[in-house]
Amino acid sequence: MKNYNLLKKIMKELNISTWLMYSEEHSDSIFEKYICDDTIVPACAIITTEKIHLIVNTLDYDNIDQSECIVHTYGVNQRTIKEAIYSVLKECNFPDNIALSYTTHNDALVDKLGYGTYQYLIPDIQDYYEKNNKVLNISSAENIIYALFDKKTNKTVDRMKIAADRAIDILEETFRRMKENMTELEIVALVHDIFNEKTVNEKIEGVISEDYSWKKDICPIVLVGPSLEKGGHAMASNQKLQKGHTIYFDFGVSLTFEDGEKVCSDLQRMGYLLKENEETAPPEVERVFRTLIKSIDIGIEGIKPNMKGYEVDKVVRDYILENGYPDYNHSTGHAIGEEAHSPGTLYMQNYLDFRNNINFNTLIQPANVIKSGGIVVFPTETVYGIGANGLNENAVKKLYEVKQRPFNKPISLLVNSIDMINEIAKDITKLEYDLMKNFFPGPLTIILKKKDIVPNIVTANSNTVGVRMPANEVALKLIEYAGVPIATPSANISGKPSVTNLKEVMEEFDEKVDYYIDGGPSKIGIASTIVQVIDEVPHILRQGSISKEEIMNCTN
Repeated sequence: MKNYNLLKKIMKELNISTWLMYSEEHSDSIFEKYICDDTIVPACAIITTEKIHLIVNTLDYDNIDQSECIVHTYGVNQRTIKEAIYSVLKECNFPDNIALSYTTHNDALVDKLGYGTYQYLIPDIQDYYEKNNKVLNISSAENIIYALFDKKTNKTVDRMKIAADRAIDILEETFRRMKENMTELEIVALVHDIFNEKTVNEKIEGVISEDYSWKKDICPIVLVGPSLEKGGHAMASNQKLQKGHTIYFDFGVSLTFEDGEKVCSDLQRMGYLLKENEETAPPEVERVFRTLIKSIDIGIEGIKPNMKGYEVDKVVRDYILENGYPDYNHSTGHAIGEEAHSPGTLYMQNYLDFRNNINFNTLIQPANVIKSGGIVVFPTETVYGIGANGLNENAVKKLYEVKQRPFNKPISLLVNSIDMINEIAKDITKLEYDLMKNFFPGPLTIILKKKDIVPNIVTANSNTVGVRMPANEVALKLIEYAGVPIATPSANISGKPSVTNLKEVMEEFDEKVDYYIDGGPSKIGIASTIVQVIDEVPHILRQGSISKEEIMNCTN
């Protein structure tokens, strides 16, 4: 077992009680790095803040270090791996929230479980919980993974500085030797020559091997020209360096030390080749350089403990945009460590603009935020809503706290289909179905008897739940992609007026909300009508845009 104490410490800090990992044929590098690298056939780790349960096939059993874990087996003529997982989860008293190794930020480096494996494992685990009358919430383990890779010892940081110094040294020597009319390919070859010279003639104490931080053919990336119109990761070409050109390098080295630790550097450097009679670069070139340097300085100065990478990115990006330069579709920087690109998302868009250009595929990211327990503000036809996973008790608790809503006030669930309603409500009468048929999707909330799958926190311990199907394409697609009903009160601090445009919402909640979706002004502008059927008679609990007469006409 590899540094379980660090794992346990991080999980306690993040308030995550259980992490389930699955690896087959070395499919999960994080499993191998921190849990076990001696399994071939499918293996599963169920990690709690108290102990590690490792489930392995009998074929791999003899290879396992059992000093820090409880080992469970499965195999031919024995139970299946799923049955072993069920047994361990029961032994752990059915943890109600399990973290899995998937991403909510489109970060492939932490997306280890895979969709196929998720479909193979999780629905059956959920069925097992239901058979035992237990509730299971699934969340992402990405913050555990980020913390594992982010936590670096002073020795590691010092070694990363050594790797950075080596790369800088090579690039500075390259600038000294470069000449006019050299092609990009020739400059790449020059860097490789200098790298080889350094590794032979200027060995670093304690380093047993040096390599490039990524594939040699594109390390360094070299771009020359008057405008650098090629993509930032383009391979070198026969383009020649001329006077009046800028030159861009993306380069790093990888160092392996005597104790086996590996660190990488990844640097960008730019230069300008002066024209005849020029003593300095033109003002427009100087301004670009000064803006970039200043933006990075501002980003460094703004870094605080526990600050997210994308928050640092925003500080830098805002300064560049304020100085009149266009936005760019990559992060300002990225996490680095053993690899040039370590896990960690530094550029995460937390705002979508659907006012003019609708691309429903972009709703996948905020839907993942909902699924993983986050808070999203989004448009409906009535007023803006602030939503969370309606089946996740912890997410709904966070929603109450962000909105400052009393816990004795229930929250309605937004759905996108009658099938979803049937999953959360029971004993639905013909009249209630008729009301839904006539007014869904639309500005009507109907009170129904709830099933046990709906947490009591949603309904303020009532046995009924409010359900609405919004008449807004963005809201309906968000619910579809999230795959769960979304607990959604109006997007305002409790007691204040409802809000019909996103700007006011953002001023109210700021960073307390994980994601904002802008759909322009709400079409109706007032909250939905709430109706409850009692003894086959509809009662209006709150008057909205649908009148009592319309409700009664439907029932008649």
